[in-house]
Amino acid sequence: MSLHGKENKRKLFIHNRGKKNVNGGASVALADESALAFGIGDEDEDPEYIQASRCGKYLFCQQWSFYLLLVFSCVGAGNLYIRNYFPTIAVSQGATLDQAATLVILVGLLDLISRLALGFLADTHLLKSSQIVAISHIVLGLICHLIRYFHTFPLLVFLAILIATVQGTRISMMPLIVIEVVGVEMMPQAFSISTMFGTFTVAAMNPTLGMDHIAS
Repeated sequence: MSLHGKENKRKLFIHNRGKKNVNGGASVALADESALAFGIGDEDEDPEYIQASRCGKYLFCQQWSFYLLLVFSCVGAGNLYIRNYFPTIAVSQGATLDQAATLVILVGLLDLISRLALGFLADTHLLKSSQIVAISHIVLGLICHLIRYFHTFPLLVFLAILIATVQGTRISMMPLIVIEVVGVEMMPQAFSISTMFGTFTVAAMNPTLGMDHIAS
């Protein structure tokens, strides 16, 4: 029997045990309770049930997909630095400081609009949230490889539009991706753990990238 079936059986047993007759105070459906109690007693020797009990309420810890989600949380956190370093990239590609400031404003404005648009796109259910994020990261990777060719201000404006469109998808879609992996009931616990891993990764990236910049 699956873990969800056993959990439902346990909940049904507890629910039936709590029911009382108005007249005699006897338990309702006593025969069913006995059968359920017998079945629940057998779970103690079930290795699958014992493994689930060790995880407590964090049953998603048994899913490999959840560990892949944690890896994505750590790796995907690095895309924040594309936006953070965009003024430096723009200046290195020949833009003036005023033009770089204009590009930063453009990125911020379009980032807000794109996140709202992503919500409407997700509501259409044409693509899963994980698919939206995957496509956006493929586009973002191509942009990073082609940045060297954006050496004029009009091209840098086009680059800013592309970055603003796809850069914020991970943060916006992450709660929905967590629901895809672990379900709605386990979403708060799983999302908090994935966010913690992403936060620690960003905290480690800041001094690492700083030391690399000083060394270069």
